[in-house]
Amino acid sequence: MGEAQRRKRDRGSDRIPEFWIRPQDRRGSPIDPRLLEASRRLWPWAYRHVETELHDGARAAELLEQVAMEVSARLRDEPEVERNLSGYPSALGKTDPPVLSKSDPGILT
Repeated sequence: MGEAQRRKRDRGSDRIPEFWIRPQDRRGSPIDPRLLEASRRLWPWAYRHVETELHDGARAAELLEQVAMEVSARLRDEPEVERNLSGYPSALGKTDPPVLSKSDPGILT
């Protein structure tokens, strides 16, 4: 089987890569442990969601990490954000700029 056929087969499979995101943001501030745990729980959903919406599952961890960093920073600045941590998954489409913007040429390959 050629490489192109193998990639096509794997893209349609239910295999989800191992979860991994950095535990700190770019400034070295730790990501809130609740968000790390939520990211871990959401990983299968996030991977499938990015694969379905953008056809680029390889970017899922990067996008989930970006959202975790942004929400964690907001938690440090605005502790009341904690009340809506259950809305964290929807943040994948509501970041600034939106993480799941199909018009972003850097997202689609």
